[in-house]
Amino acid sequence: MALPDVDVQVYEGDDDEMPEWLEAGTVDAAVLVDPVTVPDGGVVVATDEMAAVVRRDHPLAGAEALTLDDLHDDGLVAGGGGCEHQIQRMHEIAGQPFRYAHRVREMSTMFGMIERGEGVSIVPTLGRVMLPAGLVMLPVAPRYERTLVLSGPSSRPWHPLARALVDAV
Repeated sequence: MALPDVDVQVYEGDDDEMPEWLEAGTVDAAVLVDPVTVPDGGVVVATDEMAAVVRRDHPLAGAEALTLDDLHDDGLVAGGGGCEHQIQRMHEIAGQPFRYAHRVREMSTMFGMIERGEGVSIVPTLGRVMLPAGLVMLPVAPRYERTLVLSGPSSRPWHPLARALVDAV
């Protein structure tokens, strides 16, 4: 063990909670999704796209890409994994109202609903590793990309280990 006196705790929250947690001192480092600007010292750790998730036997499962209209025909299951802001933004860009048939918090709930035929959804492509075998992920047109940034707080000094973590990336 390289740092035996270091106690690492993982907190899972929604995208909008992370900046608040950083500034309040709840966490010393966080992954921020689509920050307006990359905070001083922060580093981009990944980019990914939002993608549609449908059942493998869905009539559009073989399509090259799906539109928001395609997804609304089956009922959009929104939420899951804290990506609602990106889904809302996709609707704004397309000039469409954000509407959904169901709203859930957990991605596992979302995937279960889709497996049972209760709707379709939009998730980040990084979620592909959690996708059950009965579901497929397809591109959404138009494309929507998001950026993930590992950062410390902007209004207080960074914990030295948070700085070391970001520097290591």
